[in-house]
Amino acid sequence: MEAATRIEPYAPCLFGWMTCCFDRRVVWRASEPRMWPHRDQVALTIDDVPRKGTTREDVLAIMQLLFQYRAKATFFVIFEQLAEVPPDVRRVFMDHVRCYGHEIGVHFAGRWGFAMPVDELHAAAEGAQSMVQRCYGLRMRYARMPGGFSTPAQVTALETLGLTVANGTGYSFDADLCQCLSAAVLGRCAARLSERGGRIAILHDSPKLVSNGGGELAAFLDAARHRHGLTVVTLEELLERIGTARDAPLVPLVGMGVGAGARR
Repeated sequence: MEAATRIEPYAPCLFGWMTCCFDRRVVWRASEPRMWPHRDQVALTIDDVPRKGTTREDVLAIMQLLFQYRAKATFFVIFEQLAEVPPDVRRVFMDHVRCYGHEIGVHFAGRWGFAMPVDELHAAAEGAQSMVQRCYGLRMRYARMPGGFSTPAQVTALETLGLTVANGTGYSFDADLCQCLSAAVLGRCAARLSERGGRIAILHDSPKLVSNGGGELAAFLDAARHRHGLTVVTLEELLERIGTARDAPLVPLVGMGVGAGARR
């Protein structure tokens, strides 16, 4: 079992993630479970936020499930997509992130992350960071490359912005090989892959994430909490990578108030 734990971060290499599996700066999980104080926690990350056509009701359904299970999430946002959703959808999403302790990370469109030019990647990440801090008073600390593919030069460029590249091993391939499976099976599988704690789970914003009866997110949260005894937290909570600017005052929202539905 211990040997399997040691090689676990390299398992995705079998599926083609060779460009980043051997870069120690890329985070796959917290640490060895037996040594990690948060071995009963799993970081929930949700990629490709928001999907095309996301509505206010979609956002509220996600946030309600997280609230119901006392869970927190790190949303890896594709900012080109965020700019295309209606202003009220952006407001509700960002207000809930702020008020309920969730977290924003930067993600990018495309499938093959290693193909992104480094200067283009740096500019996109820097612009997203600036906008999130200026408009919403939030700071981003994590980035995830498309498909989980990154090169050392890309990781270095993101690190210059204070961003840590994070992948994860609690991934049921819900957007790839296994997307044909039911939402419930995918959610339970992601929880099962995270059961030893200290892991990073990966879900995707898709029609399966929240649907009638709960969907992939509900299945993951229920299995993580009730079957595996895990507390679902953000990446920052799991990794405890607290920077010197963490406790700096937040910048007030620009031109918008926090909606009543987002208040504690």
